[in-house]
Amino acid sequence: MAANVETFTKIASVTGTGSSNTLSFTSIPNTYTDLVVRGTMQTSYANATTGRLRFNNDSGNNYSVQRMFTSGQSVFSGSLEYAVNSVYTGATTYSSTNYVNSMELNVFSYADVTDLYPTATQSTGGPKNGEGWVFSCITYMTLTAINRIDFLIDDGNYTTASELTLFGILRA
Repeated sequence: MAANVETFTKIASVTGTGSSNTLSFTSIPNTYTDLVVRGTMQTSYANATTGRLRFNNDSGNNYSVQRMFTSGQSVFSGSLEYAVNSVYTGATTYSSTNYVNSMELNVFSYADVTDLYPTATQSTGGPKNGEGWVFSCITYMTLTAINRIDFLIDDGNYTTASELTLFGILRA
């Protein structure tokens, strides 16, 4: 029997318009074992701004996050956040720097929630000093399949340099 050679299947892409502070993937099908989001992000705000993500448009205190952070010129520091209403994804780079942040989110067993909470890893970073890199391990503390992922910034809007792509993975 031949092995499944299909790994990443593109589900959808979103691009910033300059007039919204949210990039969303909605109506995510439950036909894959895992999800991956990859891309770039940038804000129109005059300074770096806080980035966040949420599953299923859920702003309840349903996220547990173990996070490590470095500014690029320091050792990593860490924190544990339990029962928070979103996942901090780091400082989003502003457009006047001509830099973008890179983003990767891996969501494991997002649809099979019979006995396990959905878990994820996330890394975000930018080359501009001071904005640094954030690495997170996430538990979404609900036994609910993930069918939506929102990326939000606190200030400004996502520029057209913000482009995220959602992939489904079969039997990773």
